Amino acid sequence: MKYKVGDKVKIKTWEDMEKEFGLLENGSINSNRNGMLCYVRPMEIKIKNLNNRVVTISRIRDNELYNVKEVGNYNFTDAMIESLYIEKIYEPIFNRFEILDIRD
Repeated sequence: MKYKVGDKVKIKTWEDMEKEFGLLENGSINSNRNGMLCYVRPMEIKIKNLNNRVVTISRIRDNELYNVKEVGNYNFTDAMIESLYIEKIYEPIFNRFEILDIRD
């Protein structure tokens, strides 16, 4: 397990997972090597509607499956996750007059 509860992660695109794992006969993607868990179209539909494909891990099951609060009862694996998502915090940019604090 690479991630922990509370982590924000970015889910790979359908196209990236299809290239990496291929499609099964039923049209889903076998996203782990032992064939136990698939990435299916309903998961992709929910994920692609999220901002930047970012979800928050809400629970870890059996030390290998992630539940995410934004998508419901679907399980995700490390193979489905592109990366940890780091939120950028933007600081205000001051101009030189604000920095100098010029007073009368």
